[in-house]
Order: sequence, then C-alpha cells, then structure tokens
Amino acid sequence: VDASSGDTLNIERSDQLVNARDIRNINHYNSYQRVSVPLKVGFFKKSNKWSYGFHTGLTLNFTLSQKGKSLDTGSLPIFFDSDDKLSPYKKFDVGLFVQPIVGYYLNDSWKVNLSPQWRWNRNTDLGVLDLSVGIHQLNLSLGIQYCLGK
Repeated sequence: VDASSGDTLNIERSDQLVNARDIRNINHYNSYQRVSVPLKVGFFKKSNKWSYGFHTGLTLNFTLSQKGKSLDTGSLPIFFDSDDKLSPYKKFDVGLFVQPIVGYYLNDSWKVNLSPQWRWNRNTDLGVLDLSVGIHQLNLSLGIQYCLGK
C-alpha cells in the first residue's frame, strides 16, 4: 500500500511475484487561486444602436495559492502545494488574450455587451517531472454597461 495515496500498488498472491499490468482511474480536483491583471488595447465602433470592437493584450498572472495531486514520471501520485518545486504554476507569468465585443444600446446611457474571450498562457516546464502545464481558456461574458457622456 502506497503511504502517500493509500492505493494498493502491488498484490502478491503466492510465493512468486506476478508481473501484471493494472489500469486505474484517479479522480482528483486541484485547487488554484490566481489573480490576472489585463493590459489591453483595442478599437470600438458604434453604428446606430449596435457597437462592436476588439481587444487584445497581455495578462499579468499572479498565483496566490495552489495545492493538489499530480503524477510523477513513474505514473505514481505525488502531492504539491504553493511552496513546492513540483507546483505546476509559477508565482508569476504573462499570458495573451483576444476578445471581440458586440453591444446593443438600450438607450443613450445603457448598453448590453456580449463578449467571448480566449486566453493563452505558455507552458510551464517542470524539469523534475518531465511535465508541461499550459492554459487555453475560453470565457463568455454577458454584461450591462452604463455609458458616461455621449
């Protein structure tokens, strides 16, 4: 029995060691807390009651905490936390994003916006584990906006 995971890794049924292959599923949820600060540029165009635009830029990502379980090079479970060299995310990294925006003016001051967004963070190579972690994230925002001035 593996002390760190509680899983049975080798079963011996007689005086002889049996060479067998086991397949197992491990479901585990990791916990990450990150703050992303966007730095964006873009354009905006209004046509009657409709508006559209496009933003792109960088995200400055700060990892506040992380803990969970992953697999080592031998496919055995290992635990990691924020202070560990085995943590998948660096304390700081920079990503890219693109974000088209469509809006509809309800009146002169209020507008409803719909905005999909794609974010990409480069892979973090964990040389200790031969593991590479990257993020491709799709978001969809629906919001209401109050416009100052005309």
